[in-house]
Amino acid sequence: MMLLVAKFDDPYDVLLFVLQGNTVYISTDLFYIDLQCDKSPANQSLRDVRVAHHGSQPTSVPAMTQALRLGNVQLFMEHIKGFMDMYNVDSES
Repeated sequence: MMLLVAKFDDPYDVLLFVLQGNTVYISTDLFYIDLQCDKSPANQSLRDVRVAHHGSQPTSVPAMTQALRLGNVQLFMEHIKGFMDMYNVDSES
């Protein structure tokens, strides 16, 4: 297992990356993303990107899968940021 942590401008926005077998997990406190990879020698490719809120079943997100297949990491990260923004709560309200 391999572990990597990424931080954003907001000190509460932290992503935990875990590589386990043929899956990469990107996790926050409230949701996680799993990247299902095919690592066979003949076909090293991304099969699916799925998102789940902790405690629920993961759901496939074709737009995120397509972004990574096209090598558009910026678009993929925009999707992640969108999920993170869904959970941001204005502390002044």
